[in-house]
Amino acid sequence: MAIVNGIINSGTTPLIDNFELNLTISWVAIVVAIIVSVVMIIISLIRPSYRASKISPIDAIRESSDIKVKKNKKRKNKEYKLTKKLFGIEGVIARKNFRRSKKKYRTTIFSIFLSIVLFISMNAFAESVFGLSSLQYQESRINLIVYSNYYDQDEAEREAYFDKIKNLDGITEYAILKNTHAYIDTEKLYTAKAYSQYADMDALVIYAIGDEAYRNYVAELGLNYDEVKDKAILCDTRIFYEYEEGRDGVKRVEDNLFNLNAGDTLEYYNMSDEEGNLSDKGTIEIAKRADKYPLGSLFSEANTNPVIIISDEMMENFDYSLVSMNINAEDSYKLQEEIIEIDRTNKDNIYNMEEDVRAAKNMNLIVSIFVYGFIAVISIIGVTNIFNTITTNMALRNREFAILKSIGMTNKEFRKMINYESFIYGLKALIFGLPVGIALSYLIYTVTADVYTTSYELPIIPILISIIFVFAIIFMTMQYAVKKTKNQNIIETIRKENI
Repeated sequence: MAIVNGIINSGTTPLIDNFELNLTISWVAIVVAIIVSVVMIIISLIRPSYRASKISPIDAIRESSDIKVKKNKKRKNKEYKLTKKLFGIEGVIARKNFRRSKKKYRTTIFSIFLSIVLFISMNAFAESVFGLSSLQYQESRINLIVYSNYYDQDEAEREAYFDKIKNLDGITEYAILKNTHAYIDTEKLYTAKAYSQYADMDALVIYAIGDEAYRNYVAELGLNYDEVKDKAILCDTRIFYEYEEGRDGVKRVEDNLFNLNAGDTLEYYNMSDEEGNLSDKGTIEIAKRADKYPLGSLFSEANTNPVIIISDEMMENFDYSLVSMNINAEDSYKLQEEIIEIDRTNKDNIYNMEEDVRAAKNMNLIVSIFVYGFIAVISIIGVTNIFNTITTNMALRNREFAILKSIGMTNKEFRKMINYESFIYGLKALIFGLPVGIALSYLIYTVTADVYTTSYELPIIPILISIIFVFAIIFMTMQYAVKKTKNQNIIETIRKENI
């Protein structure tokens, strides 16, 4: 923890203003860790010591209680024949070793299984933490907003002002926002769920985003400009809060406001009196329902009123206002200074989001250091556990290996047998570990799904890493253990194990 704190605080400037991590030692946690360690060691010793006291010295030397040979059944004989055909006599010997020393192998496989489950579930936890820590800015590509000066400029002057800005260097993307408001009959258009929670929000916001941005936007949605320029793109996805019996708090569900689909006609009204009566009816066809906004930006009304986006050509039919120019800049601070030089009277209408975005990204960095640091520790524990279990198991089989070599098994055949055992270790651990790890990742998703809405995705990358990691670690560990037995004296090893 001291190292992690040092990494975070070591920058020349703080990641987040007035933010510094200080190490505080919890002596209670240390005492609990010591007690738990001692108790676990004692518990681990109870069964072996009791078992050892019940076994006679002769049986212990012969290992007759550890190795139990059962009568071969037809099914097993068929399995051995198949194994011999695929992997040779070495595979048969390895398979017989598994059958007669099941407890030892189960311990090894369980250690690998536990490492797989921890790795996959901790990665799922990390993903959920990143989702929670980056909700506000995770989709936005905008870092600079220039608002129009309503008081000192008329419409033509504001458009000319934005035309000057868009010709400046360093602008990657931009959208010139024009908007107008209309009214809708919520009872007629809203779904039952939407009407129960959003019935009082009867305003419809109509946006145009500039010709270039609109063409890029419809292309991202897989649409053709000429086919949709006289239609509307509907953005009405909202968060609904559902109370569920037996749960604490509410469940956040993403759904649509309108009972409309592509090809349907949206009815709106240009006027609404104080009593809520609607008049001056208009209609517009829905080209597509979209769940994302241009440049990933969130309009000010996006979390409340439904939004439709239309082309600039169509916006000319409405009485609209020129709102702002939303920009994705390579260097927002440099561009901000250049914009101020164009018209110094408008400098207070420029909002640089870079500070907010940087703070959000830095918070993600801090979270990633802690979360992936924790995953690294878990992974090291898993590797150590696998290494320790396998090497110990191999060391206990020195006499067995010596006997096999004494009856003529070559080093090549011996390695082949060990490689087959490695494969069985990994395969059995993955068969049990992957489903449990995936189940735990889904359980973590169901918990965080109440806070932010995303669809569950199978953790493909952690699964692939687990598969590669397991076979690589087992193979290297087995080879290390084999290397230690390479130079052993066969006769001395057999005699030593029997003394």
